[in-house]
Amino acid sequence: MALTVNLKTQSGLNYSRKFNPGDGVSIYGKATGILGLGEPGTHVRFSVLSGSSTIYFKETYTDIWGDYSFYYTMPLNNAKLDFVLIASYSVYGQDQVKIPVAVGYKPDPLPLPEGEGLPWWVLPSILLIGTYVVLKDKL
Repeated sequence: MALTVNLKTQSGLNYSRKFNPGDGVSIYGKATGILGLGEPGTHVRFSVLSGSSTIYFKETYTDIWGDYSFYYTMPLNNAKLDFVLIASYSVYGQDQVKIPVAVGYKPDPLPLPEGEGLPWWVLPSILLIGTYVVLKDKL
């Protein structure tokens, strides 16, 4: 399970997570399942937090390829915000990504985005199942 997030303004992709006041930001990405394929029909919620208060939210469902998109206009004042995206999969839980962003002049560095990684047991489980499938016909 993974939730990718891209931030794009009129001038292109934004990797710095620092925006000008009033910028329109396109937030888009893909919700993928354990096999790495897009998850159609996954519920995705986009929230903008200022401190601990939600100042904006919107919800949607992914398309047939697992893609989603949102649009948000940044406030006109200097601010530190958190973009929070939560994908609720139909079968196996949720993914949450928290991305700190800055609007206007914010000299201090932004912390790294927080995301949920795969649990430690997922990779050995996939390898074990794959080994069983390959060796099943040979034995």
